[in-house]
Amino acid sequence: MIRIVRACCNWNSRRAFRIAFYSGMRLGEILKYSVRSGNFVLADTKNGDPRLVPIHPKIGSAVARFDQGTAKMTIQRAFTRTVRKIGMGHLHLHDLRHSAASELINAGGDLYTVGHILGQKDSRSIGKLVKIFPTCQKEKPAFAGFSICGNPHGYWRRGWDSNPRYDLTYA
Repeated sequence: MIRIVRACCNWNSRRAFRIAFYSGMRLGEILKYSVRSGNFVLADTKNGDPRLVPIHPKIGSAVARFDQGTAKMTIQRAFTRTVRKIGMGHLHLHDLRHSAASELINAGGDLYTVGHILGQKDSRSIGKLVKIFPTCQKEKPAFAGFSICGNPHGYWRRGWDSNPRYDLTYA
């Protein structure tokens, strides 16, 4: 994530990438949100149900400065150019949504909560978004075959955002 943000030349696209990673929102939702009481308010979502998504503290400045008038294609092309430039051309912008889900689960979140944040109507569909690290499969009873525990890097007690790999506050 850091490599992608650092390599992108378009500042507004950088903000969109950070918002996508830290919120798990789709690009269309990022371009249409409103903010109320520390949450993104999404009135128009893919599944048709409005929802609230908590705003991660690390993206407060990105949210405040993000220009929602930017064309969707501008952000998509910036992402495509950036990942090709850094040799990760196989990635898509939507993969940031999957990364957000995986980080939440690997930090100790349960599938129901993560599914709710991401706007999944069916709890089984969250399994498609999540990659559980094998080292997390211990101690607690499994849900859908996966044990929910801290992430393999040991940052879960301080919060899922405490991994320095994902500290993008400078971007």
